[in-house]
Amino acid sequence: MTGSGAVGTDGFCVFDHDPRVARWAQAARNAALECAADPEMRGADNLRHGATWFVGVDALPNAPDGSIGGVPLAGPWQGLVPALPLHRAQLSIIYRGYPKQDAGESDANHRFRRVRAAAHVDGLLPVGPDKRRFACEFHAYILSLPLGGCTESPTVVWRGSQQIMQRALRDAYAGKDPAQLDITQVYQDARRAVFASCEQVPLPLIMGQSALLHPFVLHGTQAWNDEADTGKRGTEKAGIDKSDIDKADVDQAGIEKVGTGSAGTGRADMSKSGIAKSDRGKVDAANATLSKPNIGKADTEDGKNAEGRMIAFFRPECAGGAAEWLATP
Repeated sequence: MTGSGAVGTDGFCVFDHDPRVARWAQAARNAALECAADPEMRGADNLRHGATWFVGVDALPNAPDGSIGGVPLAGPWQGLVPALPLHRAQLSIIYRGYPKQDAGESDANHRFRRVRAAAHVDGLLPVGPDKRRFACEFHAYILSLPLGGCTESPTVVWRGSQQIMQRALRDAYAGKDPAQLDITQVYQDARRAVFASCEQVPLPLIMGQSALLHPFVLHGTQAWNDEADTGKRGTEKAGIDKSDIDKADVDQAGIEKVGTGSAGTGRADMSKSGIAKSDRGKVDAANATLSKPNIGKADTEDGKNAEGRMIAFFRPECAGGAAEWLATP
C-alpha cells in the first residue's frame, strides 16, 4: 500500500523527469496514438462529454509487470509501493474544450465537473438508477504517467484531503462490510469538508515525469483553459453551493486519478502553478532527445493541444482487500 512515507501529508508526490519513465512513456505513447485513432475505440461509451474525454479504461496493451512494447516500467516510485500485478492501464485523453455537456447530463453535474473538476475518490462508484455510492474497488495506490507535452486540463488534487476522506470512511465502515454499505451521504459530507479546508493543486506534468497518489486523496480533472469559469479555479467557491455538491454525483467509473511531495530523491519542488521548478529547462531538453516516431504535428504547441492531454493510470488492487485499503497509512 502507499504509505505516508511515500506521499507525505500532502497525499501525493510528484517525481522529476527520469529517463526510465521517459522511455516507457514513449513506448506507451506510440500505442496510445494507435488506440485513440481506432474507430472501434471511439464510440459513445469511450468518448464522453461532447467527445472531449477519451475514457480509455484498460486501453493500453501493457503486460502484468507494466512493460509495453518490450520496454520495462521502472521509475522513482519503485520501493515506495508494493509489488503487485498491474492491470492494463487506463489511457485518459482530454481534448480541447473539455468538458462539454453530454445529453442527459444535468446542469448541476456539468457545472460541478467544470468548477470542481468532478472531484472524487477512486473506487467509490455510483451504483443503481439512483447512483448511490458504494466501495467497489480497493486500490493500493494510483500512479500517473503523462504521455505527452500538453499541460492543459491537468489533474488536480486537494492537498491533505486523504486524511479527511479516509477518516470519514473508516468511521462509517467500522464493523461493516464496505461493499454493502451505502456511503453516499458520508462521502458528500467529507468532500464538502475538503473543499472548505484543503488547497486545490494542479499537476501539469509532462512526459518523463510521474506522480504517485494516496488512494483516498480527492482529485479530478480541471477544465480546459478556455472552458473554465473565469475566477472559479483553485480554491474559489463562488457559484457552488451545497445543493450543487449533493446533486452532482457524476458517473466516475473509470475516471482518471493524481503537491508537493516530501523531500526525497527525485521528488519535484512544485511552484504554485504546479510545475516542477527544477524541470522547466531540464525536462524540455531531455524530452528533445527522445525518438519521436508517429508524433508529427504534436511537435508544435498547437499540435500538442490538438492531440490532447494523455495520461496513463495504474490503480492496482490491494492484496488484502478492503481491510488493507482502509488501513493505508
